Amino acid sequence: RFANPETVFELAEYLSTGASGKRDLAGSNQLLLAAAQRGYAPAQSLLASRYNTGTDGVAKDIKKAASWAEVAAKNGDAEGQYLYGLLLTNQESGLQSNAMLSFEMLSKAAAQGHPRASLLLATQTDLLPPSNERAELKKKHLLVASSAGIQSAQLALLDMLVTADKSGVAVPPRSEEHTSE
Repeated sequence: RFANPETVFELAEYLSTGASGKRDLAGSNQLLLAAAQRGYAPAQSLLASRYNTGTDGVAKDIKKAASWAEVAAKNGDAEGQYLYGLLLTNQESGLQSNAMLSFEMLSKAAAQGHPRASLLLATQTDLLPPSNERAELKKKHLLVASSAGIQSAQLALLDMLVTADKSGVAVPPRSEEHTSE
């Protein structure tokens, strides 16, 4: 009925939140599918997420999640790139595991400021040989995730800043009151 898939998506979100007084998940999902089929990447990502988790009236279906995440990722959506990157490592998705494509998708999502993609990339830097570049890359990704309020990233960043790094970064001196003997 609506020509603009963004409008269809917004109406789907409106129905799913219950802002009208009652949640209409069936109607929301029908509109969400219509917007996704019309090429609206945020709708494709949200539909992929619902299939991945089996929430908001959608039965869990990892293969459909992977399919919609791939389409959203190809359309440049950061959430789609993140989810597709994750699903490329999930054997249930039906996708052939592809670490390089997963890394590429996560990197694209992180480049758009996606905090969970940045956190995942920060943890993957530990697989690289120790170097100053590795430490800087990890710090960069942790900063993005930390600024989004992800507590595990904040703690990892704090730990990174106060712990000696094998690449030769000096440890800040600890005050006497914080040492235990």
